[in-house]
Amino acid sequence: MKHRGEIFKKALEESGVKVIHLAKAIKVDKKTIYNWYSTPNIPLEKLVEIGKVLNYDFSQDVPEMAKHLVSKTDLGINYQTKYIDLLEDHNSLLKTHAQLLATIAQERDSKNQYDEKMVNAINRLAELTESKKKREEAISLN
Repeated sequence: MKHRGEIFKKALEESGVKVIHLAKAIKVDKKTIYNWYSTPNIPLEKLVEIGKVLNYDFSQDVPEMAKHLVSKTDLGINYQTKYIDLLEDHNSLLKTHAQLLATIAQERDSKNQYDEKMVNAINRLAELTESKKKREEAISLN
């Protein structure tokens, strides 16, 4: 792993930004900046913050930055894309749900019509049976 403090010092010197301006921009003491020169493991989050002020991409010199950090802009776009995808899936599910409810209602209506026809047929059969019995009784009485 490369010495991040040395990479930081070189980038700061090449940028032309004064130590005091960087310190104010990232809200640390000037002394902290000088201490970082000898710090081999400056936190990656700090390097991102420093890079924005210096207009310098530390991921060129510190490869592990690319693995662990995503810029807030990229993260926002990623979340926005995921949110839109979720909304589209949700709308699709709502449409499917509405279609299923309509199908269930149609099937219920069909079943009710079938049940009504069956009841009518049974009643008609009962009437015919009763009528047949009456005729048989009338015939047997004669």
